[in-house]
Amino acid sequence: PGAAVGVTSPGADGIGSSPQGGSWQVPDAVLQALVQVILSPKGDEIVQHYVVKTVENVATQSPNVAYRWFFSSDLIRALSRHAQSTKCELLRQSCLASAAHLWRGMPEEQVVPADAEKNLAHPEPELIVVGLQELAPQGVPHALQLIAQVLLRTLPQSPLLPSRLLDELLRVVSEARY
Repeated sequence: PGAAVGVTSPGADGIGSSPQGGSWQVPDAVLQALVQVILSPKGDEIVQHYVVKTVENVATQSPNVAYRWFFSSDLIRALSRHAQSTKCELLRQSCLASAAHLWRGMPEEQVVPADAEKNLAHPEPELIVVGLQELAPQGVPHALQLIAQVLLRTLPQSPLLPSRLLDELLRVVSEARY
């Protein structure tokens, strides 16, 4: 029996519900295989682009689900590495977009423990720079989303930004743009 990738995380029985009310089965092996393709530093760029595009599409439609399915420091670092060094411009843009959408799916109240070896506390500055400079103009909206995530995760109670501005930033960043 084949597995279909849906838009919600499977429950204990391996079945989840889509927004349209249908059921989807997504074995962990499928999700792990997708992630392994992206983690490979010397993989086929065309295959990697299709896999990254799959992550991007899930993350665009349902950031919270994509966060549960795909978010890991290793994957974010691999997306950042591909965005910075891959020759294929479309793959670079998809990596940037996927990373931005995955960060957007992280629950507001969740703080990632900062451990230099394992975890990321916020998006990497190098990825933001790639979006603003090398992948402009297409990368700018994703870079701005990443900047917003940095602000939201590092300045939640800061007097540097008025609470009204933070509330508006939260509202804008949480809206799907495409």
